[in-house]
Amino acid sequence: MKNVLQYIVLFGIVLFAGCMPEDIPMQPVLIDSSTKRQSIGMGALYGTQFFYSLKSQSIVLSQPINTWQLGFSCDEKNASVILNSALFMRLHEVKSTQDFLGVTSMPTIAETDWKYDTPSLTEDSTAFGKWYEKSESKYSFNRNVYIIDLGSDEIGKKLGFRKMQFVNITDKEYTIRIAELQNKNDTVITITKQKDYQFIHLNVLSKPKVLYGEPEKNTWDLLFTRYTHLFYEPEFTAYSVTGVLINEQSVRVSKDTAHHFETVTRSDAETFHYKTSRDIIGYDWKYFDLENNKFYVNSKRAYVLKSEEGFYYTIRFTDFYDDEGVKGTVTYEVKGL
Repeated sequence: MKNVLQYIVLFGIVLFAGCMPEDIPMQPVLIDSSTKRQSIGMGALYGTQFFYSLKSQSIVLSQPINTWQLGFSCDEKNASVILNSALFMRLHEVKSTQDFLGVTSMPTIAETDWKYDTPSLTEDSTAFGKWYEKSESKYSFNRNVYIIDLGSDEIGKKLGFRKMQFVNITDKEYTIRIAELQNKNDTVITITKQKDYQFIHLNVLSKPKVLYGEPEKNTWDLLFTRYTHLFYEPEFTAYSVTGVLINEQSVRVSKDTAHHFETVTRSDAETFHYKTSRDIIGYDWKYFDLENNKFYVNSKRAYVLKSEEGFYYTIRFTDFYDDEGVKGTVTYEVKGL
């Protein structure tokens, strides 16, 4: 009887194995490893910004740098609010009053009392900072008035000032009050978070308007733009620069200087250390020569990028001028590894 049972079990195992489908080998997903030379013309005054996709190696969106002024995080875990640093914007919190209508002129503000966003946009390094406290899904915050310097457009035109006050906040939306200092265009507006975006934006140059100031977060990797960089040596200085920021939710970057664009391999890339700092590529792949009054590009510097899907790319910059010798056109080479 025991032997019979053993035969039955053995027969069942063989029968079951015979019914299982054969393993189908997975083919590796390949990306284009040919070198593509591309140019992006931001203009001599850097008035246009471009969102770029590594996967398609193409521009996803281009727009004027003054399309928006304020950005509101769509992350349900925080309520970060950012300035458009392409406009060299800055912020001052008026801690002495919560009377929104009563603030009708510029208070005396020392240069050191103005705050700027750092390029990283981490919540504790923005001009607004962590302006709220959160316990579970309940928020608390003060009603202080913020003075916003809207900065300048690409031709240097001052865009003026606004005042702003937070009215309410939930995990899903923000409600703010914003107006010109003399209370023109006094508006209470609600900004609803959208899960497919990093930020929802607000244009406040006239009557406040909610808009999408960037593509969906999973569609772009690099942003070619003007932005504000903060120098701390020899003293604190906020300065407008032009360069490349990354979408830290979709790509990571290595600045390994021991390898060259032409020779770096995927095997090399797999050993590199990657960072998600938004300005890891930044502006210093070029430098300005005062004597010759000209920008020069360090074409030997290559950046290796790793996407969230696990693909590797390398990019280097080769020029900052167009064929007519006008600055503001970024020429670069990019390829998959």
